[in-house]
Amino acid sequence: MDHPQHVVHLEHDGKVLLVDDSGEGPHEAVKGRVIESPILRFPTPVELSAMGIEWTSKRTVSLTDVHPDVRVDFGYPAIAWPSHWPWKDDLISDNAVHPVARESVYRTIHRVVSKVIVTDADGMVLMVALLGVTLWACGRCPEATSTTTNIPQRDAYVRRWRNLASPST
Repeated sequence: MDHPQHVVHLEHDGKVLLVDDSGEGPHEAVKGRVIESPILRFPTPVELSAMGIEWTSKRTVSLTDVHPDVRVDFGYPAIAWPSHWPWKDDLISDNAVHPVARESVYRTIHRVVSKVIVTDADGMVLMVALLGVTLWACGRCPEATSTTTNIPQRDAYVRRWRNLASPST
């Protein structure tokens, strides 16, 4: 599949518009599908105009690490929720979808990442167990400080920690 140089990543509450090589769509993504070569991609601005879909551009990115000279506009369509468009979660695991579209969607998926290490007054790394939003247990991680990850007794400690962190009924 030849890929256009300028495509539009239209997303509406988890739904994404995919078209075939001739610009016809929408087409469904199939989670886990494996085929020889991609057959689905994002539409071009001209194809969106032909479909009668108006949209607002939010930002533009270059995905040259995936495909040379490709520009992707992220946009929001001025339409009601498109129940017939594929879910973006299905799109990233379907290799019938062009890598530009899969990577573009993957980069928009929210991830929760902790960037905080809590240490005590001695500089020892603390581990915290939560049960819902309630603090259940807290303890030191042996041999771990904020400057090292050397934990020689890790496996034994993890087993003890799991027992401590598991509430008894």
